[in-house]
Amino acid sequence: MCASDQPAAESAPWTRRSWALVFCLSLMAPISAAPAVEESELKAAIVFNLLLFIDWPPGREPSQSNPLALCVRSGSPLQAPLERLSGRTVRNGRFAVQVLGPATAALGCHALFVDGDESERAWMARVAGTARAVVIADDTTQQNDATAVQLRRLERKLGFDINMSALRGAGVQVSSKLLRLARVIQE
Repeated sequence: MCASDQPAAESAPWTRRSWALVFCLSLMAPISAAPAVEESELKAAIVFNLLLFIDWPPGREPSQSNPLALCVRSGSPLQAPLERLSGRTVRNGRFAVQVLGPATAALGCHALFVDGDESERAWMARVAGTARAVVIADDTTQQNDATAVQLRRLERKLGFDINMSALRGAGVQVSSKLLRLARVIQE
């Protein structure tokens, strides 16, 4: 029992009874949950999982000798979380992150994660067009014709929109399972 049989002394604010009450209340408090996942970690996991539902055409499909390459700009908040996912199995191959600088070509990129300021987004969009990469954009970027998947913040949740014409332009097909999870599908 949590109550003390000892009478409480009125003059002392922290008596045995007070400490016993604090102890009993602490036992009733909910156990603290594991620390919340950082948003960048969650976005990286979403981007990785989105790629599992995309089919590339013959000759461009990921394999053991041709890893599924996701290109990301140097300094992106998702660079480190995505790099931690490198080496994981994806379809018939493995996942790899390619970090792009301002003068780097995106040859070999299956997908491209776009974030950053206006000039970086414009540069990445040009890169994506030449590489025929699937463009996945952060919710802070403006969606354009090249953006195939746009991450969206929905109150306290993350979701995504899909642009089917951009996916067709990248020469890929998407699983119907992914389409069912999309918030919005544009034609």
